[in-house]
Amino acid sequence: MRNIVLKNQYSSQEIKQFMNTAKTKEEFRRWQSFYLISEKNLRAEEVADIVNVSVKTIYQWIYYQNKGKDNTMQKQRGGRRKYLMSWQEEEAFLKELTAQSEKGAIVIIKYVKEKVEALLGHKISKDYPYDLLHRHGWRKITPRTKHPKSKFEDREEFKKNYLNIWIPPY
Repeated sequence: MRNIVLKNQYSSQEIKQFMNTAKTKEEFRRWQSFYLISEKNLRAEEVADIVNVSVKTIYQWIYYQNKGKDNTMQKQRGGRRKYLMSWQEEEAFLKELTAQSEKGAIVIIKYVKEKVEALLGHKISKDYPYDLLHRHGWRKITPRTKHPKSKFEDREEFKKNYLNIWIPPY
């Protein structure tokens, strides 16, 4: 088991203050682990058990803390880091599609893919148009199975009186 070397850049009171003002659970756990290591002299395995994270995570937190005060809190996870078009460019592109669809044109994925490739100047994957439309709340709309003004009684009567046997033409 390795000894933990924690550079004391923060006092005990500062660490307690950071723990009390933590905004997320992960941030609280990180400051709690620093407190347990610096004040209680616990090993990484013991701290990991108390804080309920893996030992590897404790070592990573200590590594970043030892790099300097600015590295203590890592950037938040998530978000859209890799993209072909910005959100505003995608919205502008979809406004054009909306104008066409309001005129009665059906939005076909093959057509969307061709338009995006022409806009970007290179090939894109087959699922990019689906992701693009999904990201902006577009959905597949299918035709209704029944006419909205049809009557239930008329449909049932038609089903009863319809000839179910197919008779081939002579």
